[in-house]
Amino acid sequence: LAGRETTVHLVDFVEGAAIADSAAADRPMRVVLMGRTMAGKSTLLAALTGGASERIGVGAQRTSRDVYAALALDLEDVEIVDTPGVGARDGAEDVAMAMAEVPGADLVLWVASNDSFQEETAQALRAVAFRGKPVVVALNCRAALVDELDREDFLDNPASVFEQHEGHFDTVRAHLSAAGVRPVAEVMLHAEAARLARADVSCGADLSIASRFKYLLEVLERESQVHRVARRVLRATDEVRAQAQASTIHGDGLRP
Repeated sequence: LAGRETTVHLVDFVEGAAIADSAAADRPMRVVLMGRTMAGKSTLLAALTGGASERIGVGAQRTSRDVYAALALDLEDVEIVDTPGVGARDGAEDVAMAMAEVPGADLVLWVASNDSFQEETAQALRAVAFRGKPVVVALNCRAALVDELDREDFLDNPASVFEQHEGHFDTVRAHLSAAGVRPVAEVMLHAEAARLARADVSCGADLSIASRFKYLLEVLERESQVHRVARRVLRATDEVRAQAQASTIHGDGLRP
């Protein structure tokens, strides 16, 4: 509790001081995508950045096994970072790789999906919360968009895809609450519709609106405009702390 209170006071101080001249202020706001394997992180990355579609899974487990970063198309000076999925029972290495990106995050974008929530995923979410990073929850409500008929059905009644999924937010809130954290914002969206909207000439505008992607963009834009200086300074502090801890563990054989 004391650590979280210290973080809150530090955020208030930095924002009040408007520290805009530090080296941290010159870097893009770094948004790290995290979540369960196959939740739609890489699809959302493609929607946000317009690229890296090759990272999107096709039903196999753990398609993305590395970290990838690209600048957002619709947000000024914001970098989106895709990480390996967490939640696979044999994915300890993937979890470690994803968690290693947390100290360098200004904001964690936790991507959940409208299906099961595994205990391994819950453990990773609580670990993120305990590190004191602000978390935005994006609930990816999926529906098939394989062919033109699928798309027509979705566009005829997009609200039906998002109905009755509030309970999934309740689950995420409960795990964040265990670490004394509330999400900065919660957004329902259809990540694949948002991705397809960029390339579909015939109904791209309609797909974009139906996907509710604009609500996520509004959240990220607000976070960038209101909190970017404070978050960048805190990020620099966290990175230094993480490097010092790693040096202590690997160099002296001692834990802090």
